[in-house]
Amino acid sequence: MAPAKWKKHHLQEFDNSAADLFRVSRPQTEEQESFEIRLESDFSWGKTTVGAYLWDSEYDAWQTTWFFGGFNDSPRTLHETENTAVFGQIDFDITDQLSLSVGGRWIDEEKTMCQVFTGRDATGEQPFYGNWPGPDYDADAGADPRYAIKSWGACDSAIAATAQNNYTDLVTGEAKVFTGNESWDEFTPRVGLTYTTDNHMVYASYSEGFRSGGFNGRNNNAANSGPYDPENVESIELGFKTMWFDNTLQINGAIFSVDYSDKQEDVILPGVDGAVTLTIVQNAAAASIDGMELETLWIPTAGLTLSANLGLLDSSYDDYMVVDGTGNALDKGGLDLRRAPDMTFTVGAMHEAQLTESSFLVSTIDYRWKDDYCTSANNKGIEGNFSGNNPGCNDAYGILDASISFESRPLERLFERLKNLTDEIYSLYFLDVGAASITPLAQRTQPRYMLRDYGRKAR
Repeated sequence: MAPAKWKKHHLQEFDNSAADLFRVSRPQTEEQESFEIRLESDFSWGKTTVGAYLWDSEYDAWQTTWFFGGFNDSPRTLHETENTAVFGQIDFDITDQLSLSVGGRWIDEEKTMCQVFTGRDATGEQPFYGNWPGPDYDADAGADPRYAIKSWGACDSAIAATAQNNYTDLVTGEAKVFTGNESWDEFTPRVGLTYTTDNHMVYASYSEGFRSGGFNGRNNNAANSGPYDPENVESIELGFKTMWFDNTLQINGAIFSVDYSDKQEDVILPGVDGAVTLTIVQNAAAASIDGMELETLWIPTAGLTLSANLGLLDSSYDDYMVVDGTGNALDKGGLDLRRAPDMTFTVGAMHEAQLTESSFLVSTIDYRWKDDYCTSANNKGIEGNFSGNNPGCNDAYGILDASISFESRPLERLFERLKNLTDEIYSLYFLDVGAASITPLAQRTQPRYMLRDYGRKAR
Protein backbone atom coordinates (compact mmCIF):
# COMPACT_ATOMS: atom_id res chain seq x y z
CA MET A 1 0.00 0.00 0.00
CA ALA A 2 1.29 3.47 -0.88
CA PRO A 3 -0.59 6.38 0.78
CA ALA A 4 0.31 9.94 -0.19
CA LYS A 5 -0.87 13.43 0.66
CA TRP A 6 0.22 16.78 -0.70
CA LYS A 7 -0.75 20.42 -0.50
CA LYS A 8 0.16 23.35 -2.73
CA HIS A 9 -0.98 26.91 -3.27
CA HIS A 10 -0.83 28.53 -6.71
CA LEU A 11 -0.77 32.31 -7.00
CA GLN A 12 -1.03 33.54 -10.59
CA GLU A 13 -1.16 37.02 -12.07
CA PHE A 14 -2.45 37.16 -15.64
CA ASP A 15 -2.35 40.87 -16.43
CA ASN A 16 1.45 41.36 -16.61
CA SER A 17 0.93 44.76 -15.04
CA ALA A 18 1.58 46.56 -11.77
CA ALA A 19 -2.14 47.29 -11.65
CA ASP A 20 -4.37 44.75 -9.90
CA LEU A 21 -6.36 43.61 -12.98
CA PHE A 22 -6.53 39.82 -13.09
CA ARG A 23 -5.12 37.36 -10.55
CA VAL A 24 -6.11 34.09 -8.92
CA SER A 25 -5.36 32.16 -5.74
CA ARG A 26 -5.71 28.37 -5.91
CA PRO A 27 -4.91 26.26 -2.82
CA GLN A 28 -5.11 22.53 -3.52
CA THR A 29 -4.88 19.32 -1.53
CA GLU A 30 -4.90 15.69 -2.61
CA GLU A 31 -4.91 12.39 -0.75
CA GLN A 32 -4.13 9.13 -2.52
CA GLU A 33 -3.96 5.48 -1.58
CA SER A 34 -2.85 2.69 -3.89
CA PHE A 35 -2.39 -1.05 -3.52
CA GLU A 36 -0.96 -3.52 -6.01
CA ILE A 37 -0.45 -7.26 -5.87
CA ARG A 38 1.09 -9.41 -8.57
CA LEU A 39 2.17 -13.00 -9.10
CA GLU A 40 4.97 -13.86 -11.51
CA SER A 41 5.61 -17.47 -12.49
CA ASP A 42 8.27 -19.15 -14.61
CA PHE A 43 7.63 -22.32 -16.63
CA SER A 44 9.60 -24.39 -19.09
CA TRP A 45 7.69 -22.78 -21.98
CA GLY A 46 7.76 -19.16 -20.73
CA LYS A 47 6.39 -17.05 -17.91
CA THR A 48 3.15 -15.44 -16.71
CA THR A 49 2.19 -12.35 -14.74
CA VAL A 50 -1.19 -11.68 -13.12
CA GLY A 51 -2.17 -8.97 -10.70
CA ALA A 52 -4.64 -6.44 -9.38
CA TYR A 53 -4.43 -2.72 -8.66
CA LEU A 54 -6.55 -0.42 -6.48
CA TRP A 55 -6.28 3.37 -6.38
CA ASP A 56 -8.35 5.95 -4.45
CA SER A 57 -7.96 9.71 -4.68
CA GLU A 58 -9.60 12.79 -3.13
CA TYR A 59 -8.73 16.13 -4.72
CA ASP A 60 -9.85 19.50 -3.32
CA ALA A 61 -9.21 22.79 -5.18
CA TRP A 62 -10.48 26.21 -4.16
CA GLN A 63 -9.89 29.03 -6.64
CA THR A 64 -10.54 32.67 -5.89
CA THR A 65 -10.40 35.19 -8.74
CA TRP A 66 -9.91 38.96 -8.55
CA PHE A 67 -10.80 40.80 -11.75
CA PHE A 68 -10.07 44.50 -12.24
CA GLY A 69 -9.32 44.89 -8.55
CA GLY A 70 -12.52 43.30 -7.26
CA PHE A 71 -13.54 39.90 -5.91
CA ASN A 72 -15.02 37.97 -8.86
CA ASP A 73 -15.84 34.40 -7.83
CA SER A 74 -14.56 31.61 -5.61
CA PRO A 75 -15.45 28.06 -6.72
CA ARG A 76 -14.41 25.10 -4.60
CA THR A 77 -14.31 21.68 -6.27
CA LEU A 78 -13.99 18.19 -4.82
CA HIS A 79 -13.16 15.22 -7.06
CA GLU A 80 -13.15 11.63 -5.78
CA THR A 81 -11.89 8.65 -7.80
CA GLU A 82 -12.01 4.89 -7.17
CA ASN A 83 -9.97 2.86 -9.65
CA THR A 84 -9.92 -0.94 -9.81
CA ALA A 85 -7.90 -2.92 -12.34
CA VAL A 86 -6.84 -6.49 -13.02
CA PHE A 87 -4.09 -7.37 -15.48
CA GLY A 88 -2.24 -10.34 -16.88
CA GLN A 89 0.36 -11.31 -19.45
CA ILE A 90 1.64 -14.57 -20.94
CA ASP A 91 5.11 -14.72 -22.54
CA PHE A 92 5.32 -17.89 -24.62
CA ASP A 93 8.63 -19.13 -26.01
CA ILE A 94 7.82 -20.38 -29.52
CA THR A 95 11.51 -21.20 -30.04
CA ASP A 96 14.68 -20.37 -28.14
CA GLN A 97 14.83 -17.06 -30.03
CA LEU A 98 11.20 -16.24 -30.85
CA SER A 99 8.75 -15.19 -28.12
CA LEU A 100 5.05 -14.27 -28.25
CA SER A 101 3.60 -11.97 -25.59
CA VAL A 102 -0.17 -11.62 -25.04
CA GLY A 103 -1.63 -9.51 -22.26
CA GLY A 104 -4.35 -7.14 -21.24
CA ARG A 105 -5.71 -4.90 -18.54
CA TRP A 106 -9.30 -4.37 -17.45
CA ILE A 107 -10.04 -1.16 -15.58
CA ASP A 108 -13.15 0.11 -13.82
CA GLU A 109 -13.20 3.69 -12.64
CA GLU A 110 -15.82 5.60 -10.67
CA LYS A 111 -15.68 9.36 -10.23
CA THR A 112 -17.73 11.88 -8.29
CA MET A 113 -17.64 15.64 -8.30
CA CYS A 114 -19.09 18.42 -6.18
CA GLN A 115 -18.59 22.09 -6.95
CA VAL A 116 -19.65 24.97 -4.74
CA PHE A 117 -19.41 28.66 -5.60
CA THR A 118 -18.68 30.59 -2.43
CA GLY A 119 -18.95 34.25 -1.47
CA ARG A 120 -17.79 36.53 1.27
CA ASP A 121 -19.66 36.16 4.53
CA ALA A 122 -21.13 39.67 4.52
CA THR A 123 -24.65 38.60 5.52
CA GLY A 124 -23.97 36.51 8.59
CA GLU A 125 -24.77 33.24 6.80
CA GLN A 126 -23.01 30.01 7.76
CA PRO A 127 -19.35 30.19 6.73
CA PHE A 128 -18.11 27.67 4.21
CA TYR A 129 -14.46 27.36 5.05
CA GLY A 130 -11.92 24.78 6.18
CA ASN A 131 -13.46 21.31 5.81
CA TRP A 132 -16.56 20.44 3.79
CA PRO A 133 -19.93 20.84 5.57
CA GLY A 134 -21.10 17.73 7.30
CA PRO A 135 -19.91 15.63 10.25
CA ASP A 136 -16.30 16.83 9.84
CA TYR A 137 -17.18 20.50 9.34
CA ASP A 138 -14.71 22.85 11.03
CA ALA A 139 -16.71 25.44 12.94
CA ASP A 140 -13.67 27.75 13.10
CA ALA A 141 -14.15 29.81 9.94
CA GLY A 142 -10.70 31.39 10.04
CA ALA A 143 -9.82 34.89 8.84
CA ASP A 144 -11.64 34.79 5.49
CA PRO A 145 -15.01 33.08 5.93
CA ARG A 146 -17.15 32.19 2.92
CA TYR A 147 -20.67 30.90 2.46
CA ALA A 148 -22.19 28.70 -0.25
CA ILE A 149 -24.01 30.60 -3.02
CA LYS A 150 -24.73 27.79 -5.50
CA SER A 151 -23.67 24.19 -5.97
CA TRP A 152 -24.09 21.17 -8.26
CA GLY A 153 -23.07 17.56 -8.35
CA ALA A 154 -22.63 14.98 -5.59
CA CYS A 155 -22.50 17.50 -2.75
CA ASP A 156 -23.15 17.18 0.96
CA SER A 157 -26.77 17.46 2.10
CA ALA A 158 -25.80 20.40 4.32
CA ILE A 159 -25.78 22.67 1.25
CA ALA A 160 -28.68 21.00 -0.61
CA ALA A 161 -30.61 24.27 -0.63
CA THR A 162 -27.99 25.80 -2.96
CA ALA A 163 -28.14 22.95 -5.54
CA GLN A 164 -28.58 23.96 -9.21
CA ASN A 165 -28.34 20.60 -11.00
CA ASN A 166 -30.98 21.10 -13.70
CA TYR A 167 -29.84 22.43 -17.06
CA THR A 168 -30.63 22.37 -20.79
CA ASP A 169 -28.21 20.73 -23.24
CA LEU A 170 -27.15 23.51 -25.61
CA VAL A 171 -26.69 21.12 -28.54
CA THR A 172 -29.82 18.95 -28.29
CA GLY A 173 -32.12 21.21 -26.27
CA GLU A 174 -32.80 18.29 -23.93
CA ALA A 175 -33.53 18.91 -20.25
CA LYS A 176 -30.92 17.14 -18.10
CA VAL A 177 -29.88 16.73 -14.47
CA PHE A 178 -26.24 16.78 -13.42
CA THR A 179 -25.60 14.13 -10.76
CA GLY A 180 -21.83 14.43 -10.36
CA ASN A 181 -21.44 10.64 -10.64
CA GLU A 182 -20.02 8.67 -13.57
CA SER A 183 -18.17 5.42 -14.18
CA TRP A 184 -16.26 3.86 -17.07
CA ASP A 185 -14.73 0.48 -17.75
CA GLU A 186 -12.40 -0.62 -20.53
CA PHE A 187 -10.26 -3.57 -21.61
CA THR A 188 -6.93 -2.71 -23.25
CA PRO A 189 -5.01 -5.58 -24.91
CA ARG A 190 -1.38 -5.86 -25.96
CA VAL A 191 0.26 -8.36 -28.34
CA GLY A 192 3.98 -8.50 -29.04
CA LEU A 193 6.44 -10.66 -30.97
CA THR A 194 10.18 -10.63 -30.19
CA TYR A 195 13.13 -12.28 -31.94
CA THR A 196 16.50 -12.21 -30.14
CA THR A 197 20.06 -13.29 -30.87
CA ASP A 198 23.14 -12.92 -28.68
CA ASN A 199 23.46 -9.17 -29.27
CA HIS A 200 20.41 -8.13 -31.27
CA MET A 201 16.65 -7.99 -30.94
CA VAL A 202 13.81 -7.14 -33.31
CA TYR A 203 10.23 -6.73 -32.15
CA ALA A 204 6.71 -5.85 -33.21
CA SER A 205 3.80 -4.87 -30.98
CA TYR A 206 0.18 -3.79 -31.05
CA SER A 207 -1.42 -2.16 -28.02
CA GLU A 208 -4.45 -0.16 -27.01
CA GLY A 209 -4.54 2.55 -24.36
CA PHE A 210 -7.23 4.20 -22.27
CA ARG A 211 -7.27 7.63 -20.65
CA SER A 212 -10.14 7.96 -18.23
CA GLY A 213 -12.98 10.40 -18.55
CA GLY A 214 -13.77 12.94 -15.88
CA PHE A 215 -15.38 16.19 -14.81
CA ASN A 216 -14.40 19.79 -15.51
CA GLY A 217 -12.94 21.48 -12.46
CA ARG A 218 -12.83 24.97 -13.98
CA ASN A 219 -16.47 25.19 -15.00
CA ASN A 220 -19.12 27.52 -13.61
CA ASN A 221 -22.48 25.74 -13.93
CA ALA A 222 -23.98 22.27 -14.23
CA ALA A 223 -24.20 22.48 -18.03
CA ASN A 224 -20.42 22.70 -18.52
CA SER A 225 -19.41 20.39 -15.68
CA GLY A 226 -19.17 17.33 -17.93
CA PRO A 227 -18.57 14.53 -17.80
CA TYR A 228 -16.27 14.09 -20.77
CA ASP A 229 -15.65 10.57 -22.07
CA PRO A 230 -12.47 8.46 -22.06
CA GLU A 231 -9.79 8.91 -24.69
CA ASN A 232 -8.68 5.79 -26.60
CA VAL A 233 -5.49 5.13 -28.51
CA GLU A 234 -4.23 2.32 -30.75
CA SER A 235 -0.50 1.91 -31.33
CA ILE A 236 1.62 -0.23 -33.65
CA GLU A 237 5.41 -0.32 -33.28
CA LEU A 238 8.23 -2.11 -35.13
CA GLY A 239 11.76 -1.82 -33.83
CA PHE A 240 15.20 -3.22 -33.17
CA LYS A 241 17.87 -3.05 -30.47
CA THR A 242 21.42 -4.03 -31.36
CA MET A 243 24.91 -4.15 -29.81
CA TRP A 244 28.12 -4.18 -31.90
CA PHE A 245 31.92 -4.34 -31.52
CA ASP A 246 32.16 -6.02 -28.12
CA ASN A 247 29.19 -4.03 -26.80
CA THR A 248 30.83 -0.65 -27.42
CA LEU A 249 28.27 0.48 -29.99
CA GLN A 250 24.52 0.42 -29.40
CA ILE A 251 22.04 1.23 -32.17
CA ASN A 252 18.28 1.19 -31.52
CA GLY A 253 15.49 2.17 -33.85
CA ALA A 254 11.72 2.08 -34.15
CA ILE A 255 8.87 3.15 -36.40
CA PHE A 256 5.40 3.63 -34.95
CA SER A 257 1.87 4.64 -35.78
CA VAL A 258 -0.56 5.99 -33.17
CA ASP A 259 -4.27 6.72 -33.68
CA TYR A 260 -6.36 8.64 -31.15
CA SER A 261 -10.15 8.57 -30.94
CA ASP A 262 -12.29 10.75 -28.67
CA LYS A 263 -9.12 12.70 -27.94
CA GLN A 264 -9.50 14.97 -24.94
CA GLU A 265 -8.68 18.61 -25.66
CA ASP A 266 -8.63 21.68 -23.42
CA VAL A 267 -11.10 24.18 -24.84
CA ILE A 268 -11.04 27.82 -23.73
CA LEU A 269 -14.32 29.68 -24.22
CA PRO A 270 -15.54 33.17 -23.30
CA GLY A 271 -16.72 33.21 -19.72
CA VAL A 272 -20.36 33.15 -18.63
CA ASP A 273 -22.03 33.90 -15.29
CA GLY A 274 -19.37 36.46 -14.39
CA ALA A 275 -16.30 34.38 -15.30
CA VAL A 276 -13.59 35.89 -17.52
CA THR A 277 -12.87 32.66 -19.38
CA LEU A 278 -14.14 29.10 -19.27
CA THR A 279 -11.64 26.22 -19.60
CA ILE A 280 -13.19 22.79 -20.09
CA VAL A 281 -12.26 19.42 -21.58
CA GLN A 282 -14.14 18.07 -24.60
CA ASN A 283 -13.82 14.86 -26.61
CA ALA A 284 -13.19 17.04 -29.60
CA ALA A 285 -10.68 15.26 -31.79
CA ALA A 286 -9.34 12.28 -33.64
CA ALA A 287 -5.62 12.40 -34.42
CA SER A 288 -2.87 10.37 -36.06
CA ILE A 289 0.85 10.37 -35.28
CA ASP A 290 3.38 8.43 -37.37
CA GLY A 291 7.05 8.55 -36.53
CA MET A 292 10.53 7.12 -36.39
CA GLU A 293 13.22 7.13 -33.69
CA LEU A 294 16.92 6.28 -33.99
CA GLU A 295 19.26 6.12 -30.98
CA THR A 296 23.01 5.50 -30.94
CA LEU A 297 25.50 5.19 -28.09
CA TRP A 298 29.22 4.66 -28.78
CA ILE A 299 32.18 4.15 -26.42
CA PRO A 300 35.20 4.62 -28.73
CA THR A 301 37.66 4.49 -25.85
CA ALA A 302 37.59 4.02 -22.09
CA GLY A 303 36.05 7.05 -20.34
CA LEU A 304 34.47 8.60 -23.45
CA THR A 305 30.82 8.11 -24.41
CA LEU A 306 29.23 9.65 -27.51
CA SER A 307 25.49 9.71 -28.24
CA ALA A 308 23.20 10.80 -31.06
CA ASN A 309 19.40 10.54 -31.36
CA LEU A 310 17.01 11.42 -34.17
CA GLY A 311 13.22 11.66 -34.08
CA LEU A 312 10.79 12.24 -36.97
CA LEU A 313 7.04 12.89 -36.61
CA ASP A 314 4.12 13.28 -38.97
CA SER A 315 1.17 14.35 -36.84
CA SER A 316 -2.23 15.77 -37.70
CA TYR A 317 -5.82 16.00 -36.55
CA ASP A 318 -8.12 13.73 -38.53
CA ASP A 319 -11.09 15.54 -37.04
CA TYR A 320 -11.32 18.36 -34.50
CA MET A 321 -14.74 19.78 -33.63
CA VAL A 322 -15.48 21.75 -30.47
CA VAL A 323 -18.75 23.10 -29.12
CA ASP A 324 -18.72 26.75 -28.12
CA GLY A 325 -20.57 28.34 -25.22
CA THR A 326 -23.77 28.71 -27.24
CA GLY A 327 -23.89 25.12 -28.56
CA ASN A 328 -22.46 25.84 -32.02
CA ALA A 329 -19.88 23.47 -33.53
CA LEU A 330 -16.50 24.93 -34.50
CA ASP A 331 -14.12 23.10 -36.88
CA LYS A 332 -10.50 23.28 -35.71
CA GLY A 333 -9.20 20.47 -37.89
CA GLY A 334 -6.62 22.76 -39.52
CA LEU A 335 -4.71 23.37 -36.28
CA ASP A 336 -1.43 21.67 -35.37
CA LEU A 337 -1.06 19.20 -32.53
CA ARG A 338 0.70 20.77 -29.61
CA ARG A 339 4.35 19.95 -28.85
CA ALA A 340 4.80 17.75 -31.92
CA PRO A 341 7.83 19.02 -33.93
CA ASP A 342 8.44 17.30 -37.26
CA MET A 343 12.08 16.60 -36.36
CA THR A 344 14.25 16.55 -33.24
CA PHE A 345 17.84 15.47 -32.78
CA THR A 346 20.40 15.45 -29.99
CA VAL A 347 24.15 14.87 -29.91
CA GLY A 348 26.25 14.61 -26.79
CA ALA A 349 29.54 13.56 -25.29
CA MET A 350 30.61 12.56 -21.77
CA HIS A 351 34.20 12.14 -20.61
CA GLU A 352 35.17 10.62 -17.29
CA ALA A 353 38.78 10.93 -16.12
CA GLN A 354 39.98 9.05 -13.04
CA LEU A 355 42.24 11.29 -10.96
CA THR A 356 42.84 8.99 -7.99
CA GLU A 357 41.48 5.64 -6.89
CA SER A 358 38.27 7.27 -5.62
CA SER A 359 38.04 10.65 -7.41
CA PHE A 360 36.87 11.48 -10.91
CA LEU A 361 36.49 14.50 -13.19
CA VAL A 362 33.37 14.20 -15.37
CA SER A 363 32.57 16.62 -18.20
CA THR A 364 29.61 16.65 -20.60
CA ILE A 365 28.40 18.63 -23.58
CA ASP A 366 24.96 18.24 -25.21
CA TYR A 367 23.19 19.88 -28.13
CA ARG A 368 19.40 19.54 -28.60
CA TRP A 369 17.53 20.79 -31.68
CA LYS A 370 13.78 21.01 -32.26
CA ASP A 371 11.86 21.85 -35.41
CA ASP A 372 8.98 24.36 -35.39
CA TYR A 373 6.20 23.46 -32.96
CA CYS A 374 3.32 25.06 -31.05
CA THR A 375 2.57 25.21 -27.33
CA SER A 376 -0.92 26.70 -27.65
CA ALA A 377 -4.08 24.85 -28.70
CA ASN A 378 -5.30 27.81 -30.80
CA ASN A 379 -2.14 28.08 -32.89
CA LYS A 380 -3.27 29.48 -36.25
CA GLY A 381 -4.97 32.67 -37.33
CA ILE A 382 -4.00 34.69 -34.24
CA GLU A 383 -1.17 36.70 -35.82
CA GLY A 384 -3.45 39.69 -36.40
CA ASN A 385 -3.88 40.08 -32.64
CA PHE A 386 -0.13 40.12 -31.95
CA SER A 387 1.43 42.47 -34.53
CA GLY A 388 1.95 39.72 -37.08
CA ASN A 389 3.61 37.33 -34.62
CA ASN A 390 2.35 33.99 -33.35
CA PRO A 391 3.29 33.70 -29.65
CA GLY A 392 1.62 30.30 -29.47
CA CYS A 393 4.30 28.68 -31.66
CA ASN A 394 8.10 28.43 -31.61
CA ASP A 395 10.48 28.62 -34.56
CA ALA A 396 13.14 25.92 -34.77
CA TYR A 397 15.93 26.32 -32.20
CA GLY A 398 18.92 24.52 -30.72
CA ILE A 399 20.11 24.43 -27.10
CA LEU A 400 23.72 23.82 -26.04
CA ASP A 401 24.46 22.71 -22.46
CA ALA A 402 27.76 21.81 -20.81
CA SER A 403 28.83 20.63 -17.37
CA ILE A 404 31.86 19.66 -15.33
CA SER A 405 31.89 17.89 -12.00
CA PHE A 406 34.41 16.61 -9.51
CA GLU A 407 33.38 13.49 -7.64
CA SER A 408 35.18 11.97 -4.69
CA ARG A 409 33.23 8.77 -4.22
CA PRO A 410 31.26 8.15 -2.21
CA LEU A 411 31.39 11.34 -0.14
CA GLU A 412 31.75 14.56 -2.14
CA ARG A 413 30.54 16.10 -5.38
CA LEU A 414 31.15 19.54 -6.86
CA PHE A 415 29.00 20.25 -9.91
CA GLU A 416 28.76 23.16 -12.34
CA ARG A 417 26.45 23.21 -15.35
CA LEU A 418 26.09 25.87 -18.02
CA LYS A 419 22.58 25.92 -19.48
CA ASN A 420 21.37 27.37 -22.76
CA LEU A 421 24.78 28.52 -24.00
CA THR A 422 23.16 29.39 -27.33
CA ASP A 423 21.01 31.90 -25.41
CA GLU A 424 17.78 30.77 -27.07
CA ILE A 425 14.49 32.29 -25.93
CA TYR A 426 11.39 30.25 -26.69
CA SER A 427 7.88 29.74 -25.32
CA LEU A 428 7.20 27.07 -22.73
CA TYR A 429 3.51 27.92 -22.40
CA PHE A 430 1.04 30.35 -23.94
CA LEU A 431 -2.58 31.08 -23.08
CA ASP A 432 -4.65 33.80 -24.71
CA VAL A 433 -7.26 34.59 -22.05
CA GLY A 434 -9.47 36.26 -24.66
CA ALA A 435 -10.29 39.32 -22.57
CA ALA A 436 -9.85 42.94 -23.54
CA SER A 437 -6.97 44.84 -21.89
CA ILE A 438 -5.52 41.63 -20.48
CA THR A 439 -2.10 40.43 -21.62
CA PRO A 440 -2.03 36.70 -22.54
CA LEU A 441 -0.40 34.37 -20.05
CA ALA A 442 2.96 33.17 -21.33
CA GLN A 443 6.12 31.62 -19.91
CA ARG A 444 9.47 31.73 -21.67
CA THR A 445 12.81 30.08 -21.01
CA GLN A 446 15.65 31.59 -19.07
CA PRO A 447 18.53 33.01 -21.10
CA ARG A 448 22.03 31.64 -20.54
CA TYR A 449 22.58 30.69 -16.89
CA MET A 450 24.76 28.54 -14.61
CA LEU A 451 23.92 26.00 -11.93
CA ARG A 452 26.36 25.16 -9.15
CA ASP A 453 25.96 22.42 -6.57
CA TYR A 454 28.13 21.02 -3.80
CA GLY A 455 27.19 17.90 -1.94
CA ARG A 456 28.75 15.93 0.90
CA LYS A 457 27.37 12.70 2.28
CA ALA A 458 27.54 11.84 5.96
CA ARG A 459 29.71 8.88 6.84
